[in-house]
Amino acid sequence: MSALLLESGDLRADATGTIATCTGKYASAQTAATAIKLRVGDAWFRQEAGINWAGYLQTQTKIAGVRADVIRQASKGEGVTNARVRGLGLRRITRTLAGTVELKTANGVVNVSI
Repeated sequence: MSALLLESGDLRADATGTIATCTGKYASAQTAATAIKLRVGDAWFRQEAGINWAGYLQTQTKIAGVRADVIRQASKGEGVTNARVRGLGLRRITRTLAGTVELKTANGVVNVSI
């Protein structure tokens, strides 16, 4: 089970006013998306966790390195058995990443837009 986060990263309340949760492939997608967004140094107790986004944005890194890091992070999602990236693009000027990560889980396939 995972907290249900909105696109903005905010928590959402369910009908009873408690923190909404999700399960199955949606929990896997939520966990993977959160892992992909995590920057190295942001996790208080695990400073090494995440992707070195600042390093990618400051250098002329090949997209293959970014793709490998995204797959590594996405694979950490609860129940994820395979992750594949499609249409990944890194825009250094706007400091954005766009693409789709396809996650295979025991509960089916789900796509995560990043």
